[in-house]
Amino acid sequence: MLKRLCPLSLLVAGRSIVKNEDENIVLDWRAFAAEPPTEESMNIKNLRERWPRDDAGLASIPRRSWPERQPSALEIPQLKESLEKCMKEKKSCIQERFVLATALLDDPLRSFEAPQLYEYNAIKFGDADSACAFGQCLQYGTGIEENDELATKWYFVAAAQAHPQALYALGAYYYCGDGFLEENEVLALRCFAQAAQNAQHPGAMFMLADALLEGGILETNTELAARWLLAAGDRGHRGARSRLFALLTFQQQNIPQTYRKKNSSSKFTDASRQTLRRRKTELYFHS
Repeated sequence: MLKRLCPLSLLVAGRSIVKNEDENIVLDWRAFAAEPPTEESMNIKNLRERWPRDDAGLASIPRRSWPERQPSALEIPQLKESLEKCMKEKKSCIQERFVLATALLDDPLRSFEAPQLYEYNAIKFGDADSACAFGQCLQYGTGIEENDELATKWYFVAAAQAHPQALYALGAYYYCGDGFLEENEVLALRCFAQAAQNAQHPGAMFMLADALLEGGILETNTELAARWLLAAGDRGHRGARSRLFALLTFQQQNIPQTYRKKNSSSKFTDASRQTLRRRKTELYFHS
């Protein structure tokens, strides 16, 4: 089923092929980058100017990757009024209901109302955002009893509509082997690749770079990995920024590849699994 939901229809140039698999995975950085990065953009000094840091080192880092709008609990009365007005006009009110549900998640005393609104949107209108959000509520037990099996069901519903966050969530399930789905790195990479298309999900870009640097399922391709890291870093992914700085430092110092793997700041595949598992405690995560 997932092979159908996570197809790869990327181009040929700059590709990396899956090993020991009947159906090849083809990754193409041009699927999301308008033009190749210049030599200057892969320079540590220029990257520091490109990604300025505040005192905490977190400038331009969004609190969450999805959904884009994060209303606070203080906005609930106004959002509820907007929904009621919309419903009186006998409209579908999908967006109004979704935004109100997201605000309700910010109120611990009323968070139980959010899954109900998401589920209503998902069932009645087939809304992909709501299906994904309802899946997150089920996965993390927010406002509703935790249920990995139902969470994956709703992620599949949203992923069938190519929803980036749902594809990323399924990829994380398959990558870690957590919950209802068994570990399957090939299927995970298919999901990450589709989520990363058109620069939609920086976390998925980071995971692809991770796999390209580690090798194994994908052939090692440092240049292609660096391009994914650059794109993810431009979209605020803290880990991608840190990893690209480390990668360029090793390259400038002519450190052998074998030494890099042993001494880099993250031993990619295993470290990524640990990072994804830690996110089990959060409803929304910047990935």
